[in-house]
Amino acid sequence: MPFLKKFRFENRAFSSFLRTSYLSSFTTLCFPNHAYSDKWQAAPVHACSFYKGGYGAAFESCAEPEQRPMGCTYAHTGPSWARVPIPGDEISMYLPEYLIEVTPSEGKSQFVNNSPDTSALKEHLKLAHKWQNRHKPFNGLAAGGQQLNGRGQFWHARMLPVPYGGLLNFSNIAATPGPTDFIPTCFTGLSEFLSDQWMKGIADKPFALAWSPLLLACRHPAGRAINEGLLQRNAIAGGQSSMGSLPDVDTNIGGVGGSCSYPVSAKQAIALNLAGNTDALNPGVQCLGPLGGLLPRQGLIPHQNRPLGAHTAAWKFASLVKTMHPGSPGITSNDKWQMMYPRSARSSCYRPSSSIDMALPKFEFRSPMMAGRKAESYIFAIWRKRTRCIKAHTGAVWKVQMIGEIQTKKSSICPML
Repeated sequence: MPFLKKFRFENRAFSSFLRTSYLSSFTTLCFPNHAYSDKWQAAPVHACSFYKGGYGAAFESCAEPEQRPMGCTYAHTGPSWARVPIPGDEISMYLPEYLIEVTPSEGKSQFVNNSPDTSALKEHLKLAHKWQNRHKPFNGLAAGGQQLNGRGQFWHARMLPVPYGGLLNFSNIAATPGPTDFIPTCFTGLSEFLSDQWMKGIADKPFALAWSPLLLACRHPAGRAINEGLLQRNAIAGGQSSMGSLPDVDTNIGGVGGSCSYPVSAKQAIALNLAGNTDALNPGVQCLGPLGGLLPRQGLIPHQNRPLGAHTAAWKFASLVKTMHPGSPGITSNDKWQMMYPRSARSSCYRPSSSIDMALPKFEFRSPMMAGRKAESYIFAIWRKRTRCIKAHTGAVWKVQMIGEIQTKKSSICPML
């Protein structure tokens, strides 16, 4: 990796961490009983979380298994000079793609608490914290992640695949690429490694200034309507993710379907912001509706409503990770969101562009465990649509099978977890 030439102490420690991650993954794959030990319940959110309680009741509506008879090309027949398409049934389903955690606590995560199975995650976070301490801004804006002179809250952010996510795989439709039948051995995104941008905004400042008229329009109802039109156009142009066109990812460290997060300097961040089709250059993704503008992608969020501020930070961080760690999934306009922690009575999925005004502000107040106090961390699940083409006239059978598999996992695999 290019950054290994630039950083000395951090890179030696990071290289050691990667070797440990590979060894841990090998052990887990060779000893599956260890992977499904009782310790996995220490993770605040894991695959079975989606099948339990109110989340279990919402799973089918979030997943939306659908079929379109004769809606795709299943195969071709005939000679190469006269290929004839064979129509098939298009099947689709939403599945949890990854988790984003935001917290005001520097160097901490709900995913590294109280379990020896998360020791690799703990070491990765510790290394990122050391990196951030060497690159803190002089104005102390992010000190301790506290509220800052009435300006809002600074959030630290983490991204990782769903622990034991193999339980979210279904026939013909798979979740995040790669086996995830254990607690991931590293985070795929850590804001501490991106501190030059997340804390200082160095790479985004020129773009935020250039898009400022559009960002002001985001707060006006007419501007929101224009932005929703742009989002719909982008969704149609971009199409949906399919098992045949998944994005390439870097080294599959730990078998988590993505690369481990690593340090990105200010110079590298500026270069990456100018390279390719990044969100900083895309006018169609600048408005986040009631959340304001995408740029600058920093952890300081001015929202006084904590759930809204946490959601804004999560969205900005997902976009930043996609830019700074090419191959990361990012956020698409068609994704669904679900707040998994703190748990609350409201468990349904929602699309921020349409229902966030009604969905998020109620979470914190409806949660019995949060009565009378504020949530320290928030964990969001990002659901992404997966499509595939199967043999024609089997779509109806497939949908029945999917619903049956969902019920089986609710009642048999995850009844007590």
